Amino acid sequence: MHSFAALSAPSVVTAFDLSSATSLVDLGGATGALARAACESYPTLRSAVVVDLPHVVADAREHFAPPPGGPCDGRLSWLAADFFAEPEKLPQQVDVVVLSRILHDWDPPRCRQLLALSYRLLRPGGSLLVAEMLLDADRVGPLPVLLQDLNMLCQTHGRERSAAEYSQLLGDAGFVGCDARKTGSYLDAVIARKPSGPQEAGEKPSDTALNGCV
Repeated sequence: MHSFAALSAPSVVTAFDLSSATSLVDLGGATGALARAACESYPTLRSAVVVDLPHVVADAREHFAPPPGGPCDGRLSWLAADFFAEPEKLPQQVDVVVLSRILHDWDPPRCRQLLALSYRLLRPGGSLLVAEMLLDADRVGPLPVLLQDLNMLCQTHGRERSAAEYSQLLGDAGFVGCDARKTGSYLDAVIARKPSGPQEAGEKPSDTALNGCV
């Protein structure tokens, strides 16, 4: 899992321009591969916090802590918390919330709960970055994503989705400006914004997100 995340992370975090962000929270980020890539790609990112369960965080701090003096030193950190049960522990008013291979694990009610939490953590105008394998619009490919979709059906309550399905899911949770891109790597990228004000709340998902990936 770490190897897949490390290989995909640079492509995911640069699929969209996150250079204006100074704070990031990665929910369920495990070893911190994506948060590390974000720190390395965006020098203006001052804080990248990886949230996971205590035993995961203990292992991550032991084996994946950034080396002293490196580009992530003092910027990448871990927070031990159950984000379903302990949302009050999480950083608030952040610029970017990341859900990397999280939504595909869960059924619709849990996904709605996760998206509502992400929405609350973001400042107005902040971005939700989703890293998942994207199905084609007709849901008959690509083959590796179909196989992963079957795997999620058998082992979890989740599923893989197309760009249009993510656009609908995020739009229903109140996000606007949804866009999705194939990265050419193991994971693809979807982004959406928390409205910056009431005037944005009625904005429709972008055509690119509804019709496919760009």
